Amino acid sequence: MEQGWIKLYRKILENPMIKKPSYFSLWVILLLKANHKDNQMIWNDKNILVKEGQFISGRNELSKQSGIPPSTVERILKYFEKEQQIGQQKTTKFRFITIIHWKDYQKMDSTMDKKRTTDRQQADTNKNDKKENNENTSETISADINSLIKAFEAVNPACSKYYGNTTQRKACHFMIDTYGFQRVKLVIESTLPKTNSLAFFPSINTPLQLQEKWSALESAINKYKNKAQTDKDKIGGVYW
Repeated sequence: MEQGWIKLYRKILENPMIKKPSYFSLWVILLLKANHKDNQMIWNDKNILVKEGQFISGRNELSKQSGIPPSTVERILKYFEKEQQIGQQKTTKFRFITIIHWKDYQKMDSTMDKKRTTDRQQADTNKNDKKENNENTSETISADINSLIKAFEAVNPACSKYYGNTTQRKACHFMIDTYGFQRVKLVIESTLPKTNSLAFFPSINTPLQLQEKWSALESAINKYKNKAQTDKDKIGGVYW
């Protein structure tokens, strides 16, 4: 974690946080703390995959590293979350943070430290290949987002209006990056139709609600799976 570097784009000068030192310094710390490759960690007593652009930390730890009071750290993190710069899941002591669009800005080039005097033709070829790969990735993500919205139509027919909704599409993109497309799709198709009809479970009818209530849904499912058999039967077969 202490080795290596991150990319910092000049475009950040256009972001309002550049005029607020505490916001900017905390943002850079988040970028520096994020994983540069996938690895396994324990979170909420579970072995989970922490992907690129994700990390586990806490408000107090971030306060010590940044010199910013814990309450201010909390406020800034909420701002970043509202602006779709990060996603976060919280426990009483720690939080699981995801830098949204990490791969769009921090993708490492393995040839960075190699020979820099390649001829112009090869450089142009690489540039075109990279552009094509980015376009293919973008098309795949867009198709996956459309697929999730389509799945949500069975939960809430009004979701048919969300294909062009930026907020709902960003929520889908975040969940794909964080949990994986297949898992999110299974939760929408197999879990929500059952849990939405049960008391004490969060009501989830849109992609944004699923993003915001993911931890609450997980907690409710785990709680009821550990209760009496009669309660287990009520949510039997629920995917999680």
